[in-house]
Amino acid sequence: SLQLAERSIDRCVNIIEELNSYARVKKLDISEVSLDPWLQTTIDDLNIPEDILFEMDVSCGAQIQCDKAKLQQVIINLINNSVHALQDENSNGKLLQISTHLLDDICEIRVCDNGVGMSNDTKEKLFEPLFSTKNFGVGLGMVVVKNIVEQHHGEINIESKEGQGTTVTLRLPIRFSRG
Repeated sequence: SLQLAERSIDRCVNIIEELNSYARVKKLDISEVSLDPWLQTTIDDLNIPEDILFEMDVSCGAQIQCDKAKLQQVIINLINNSVHALQDENSNGKLLQISTHLLDDICEIRVCDNGVGMSNDTKEKLFEPLFSTKNFGVGLGMVVVKNIVEQHHGEINIESKEGQGTTVTLRLPIRFSRG
């Protein structure tokens, strides 16, 4: 009973945080970040279930300018989505991969899973407020993710096939333009 109450409280906190993030667009608190160690620390703080095979290749060596707290929110949301896809009863896989890549003045962060994947209809609605495929939450997670990435003058790309998995690629400029 206590664990159920704690999970319910965590869900409520997440819903409130998503609503706050969606309703208020706060100014970014930009600082210089060594991407790979920062990402490693962010992921170390997460509780990835033991039944999921987790692979990490963070070796781009980039220094980027970003709002660490907001970017952390993006990474956590993407990993949580992958974990849910991998734990779905229709999932054929249990592999979660995270990697970083450097492309000239752009840094890529990829979150890949071989979970249930998404239909084309779901992909089209993914960034619509209040759209969710889950029976909890309010459907703002990916809207908030997109908003934060765009605040960083970045891009988000989603590749997904039903029954095969999803790859989310974030492309962020190394130098943040305040213009």
